[in-house]
Amino acid sequence: MEQMNRPIAVLTFLAGLAAGAVITLTAHRYAGNHIHTVSSPAPHLPDARHSEPAPPLRPGEVYIDPSMLQNLGVRSVAVTTRTIRDSIRTTGYVDYDQERVVSVNARISGWIEKLNVAYVGQQVSKGQRLL
Repeated sequence: MEQMNRPIAVLTFLAGLAAGAVITLTAHRYAGNHIHTVSSPAPHLPDARHSEPAPPLRPGEVYIDPSMLQNLGVRSVAVTTRTIRDSIRTTGYVDYDQERVVSVNARISGWIEKLNVAYVGQQVSKGQRLL
């Protein structure tokens, strides 16, 4: 049985070796046509040698070269206040302020005869009578 498996293992190894050689040669041939070195930048990027020097920046500011802004398609306009004509539909979650919730517990046992709060979660103020 081992004698029959050995030729299959050798053939599998040779097939893998041949496939690796084909992939490597194809990749090198393809990459040879598309390599960009440091001396030849990609044609769609602005040439750093002809760009303007960045102005001095304050902390938190960002400077983007004007030619890069044009390539990115960035537009800027002055800030104005105006009414939005179209409606915006979105989803959201309405929740209470968890930092302002207080749990009130009675320190005595017994029955509550009159409750001055209408529902659970009703807002109450300091000093308001609950029972």
